[in-house]
Order: sequence, then C-alpha cells, then structure tokens
Amino acid sequence: MRQFFFVILSLVFVHSIYSQQGTIDLTKISVNQIPFKTSQDYLTKHLGSHKTSIVNDDNCRFFESDDDLKFLRYLYPHFTYTGKTTAGFYLEKVDFISSEVRMIYKGKSLSNQTSLKEFCEIFSLKEENTNDSSKNEILLLLSETRDDGARFYFKNGTLSGFEYYFPC
Repeated sequence: MRQFFFVILSLVFVHSIYSQQGTIDLTKISVNQIPFKTSQDYLTKHLGSHKTSIVNDDNCRFFESDDDLKFLRYLYPHFTYTGKTTAGFYLEKVDFISSEVRMIYKGKSLSNQTSLKEFCEIFSLKEENTNDSSKNEILLLLSETRDDGARFYFKNGTLSGFEYYFPC
C-alpha cells in the first residue's frame, strides 16, 4: 500500500511539473534590471556587496572547469547568480517574496503579484482552472534554442519563485 501511494504521489508531481511545458528565451530575462547573464563587475557595480559561496553541490557537473578558477554563487537578498569571473554569471534563483523584486521578460513584468493566469497569458500557455487561487504549481519552460530552461513556482496561485533549469 505504501509503494502504491508513493507511485501515485510521484505521478501527480510529474504531471504538475511537465503538464505545462512551454518555451522561454532566457536571454530576454532580467531581474531588477540585471540581465540573465552578466559579468562580475556589472553585478558588483549595480548591486553592491553580496555573500559568496563556492559551488560544491553540482550533481550534474555543469559547473566543472578545466582551469583553476572555482565557480561561485553570489547570494543577494532575493536572488542568486552563479558563475565565474572568466565566463560570466547566470541567474540561478529568484525568490519573489518581496514586492521589490521584478523580473522582466520581453517587456512584461513578473512579480509576486503575477497570477498563474497572467503568467500563462504572457507565455502563451493553456492553463485549466486558472481562477483557483489556492493552486500550487511548478511550470517548466524549456529554452527555445538550448537544453536548459526555467522552472517557475506558484504558491496560492501567484508567482513565488524562479529557478534556472539544466538537465543532467
């Protein structure tokens, strides 16, 4: 019985994450006017100080490097960039808890006020039951030209998070 419950729960999760697969151009994303891919100098100039950690939780080996430079994670209050000085930094995570956090995608604003219905309209997704304000969802949008993409998290029907997606 326990295994049956686990299988059903897994199927529900997989359906939730993959039921609304669309596409995204990651180069068209910016958060608080900082581009999806940027340089260390640009981050420091526009955002100031940050907490830094070395990436050591890379199960996919995406951040492996032939040179001696380590990949770094720059932690800001509501978002995180990961990269290295020679290759640039990529937006890794966004927490939309604060109303000060704004993501712009192709001129459209996304924030913690963005409903699941509005999000689906922006990304041309079909979403059933978009009026259900208690809905928690994870939507995966794959890159239009590469193997990566983005996961968007919704809590109680509004946007709550973003995470850069790179398949293993």
